[in-house]
Amino acid sequence: MLEKEDSEWFDDVNTWNVESREDITIKSFLDAGDLLKEMAGDNISNWKWGSLHKLTLSHPLGRRKPLDAVFNLGPYARAGSKMTVNNAEYRFSSPFDANLGASTRQLVDFCDSKHSLSVLPSGQSGQRMSDHYKDQTDMWLKGDYHPMVMDQYEIRHTASERLVLKP
Repeated sequence: MLEKEDSEWFDDVNTWNVESREDITIKSFLDAGDLLKEMAGDNISNWKWGSLHKLTLSHPLGRRKPLDAVFNLGPYARAGSKMTVNNAEYRFSSPFDANLGASTRQLVDFCDSKHSLSVLPSGQSGQRMSDHYKDQTDMWLKGDYHPMVMDQYEIRHTASERLVLKP
């Protein structure tokens, strides 16, 4: 089902003449070229999907202005689409705003879990004042990872903080 803003894309559907498939294809390519020139400039060699396709990591408290500037991270250039391994989906009505993708990436060798790797898009903490609020963002954007501690002994002896939840 189309969202309300999706219907705006179809305002020019009614035409005076019946167009052929070729007419529609040519007009579509010309319109797409005009849009890309407007957004990315006249030099086609500068047209990069990631420079137009952006991701903002939205915090629940950043859904409203002016808190968005405090809590949200980005926008960041983002490759990918819903059909790629490193997916970054978007709505038809806003194709340059990535709104869905991996919330974590992990590489786990189940025969040797002590050498597993992981990365989170923002960081370990959702608390803005924490040192871990956005400490993994650059790694995530670059496709890098850090060791994922899986050994109980190592966890106890290397942890810098501890969170205890009581009912």
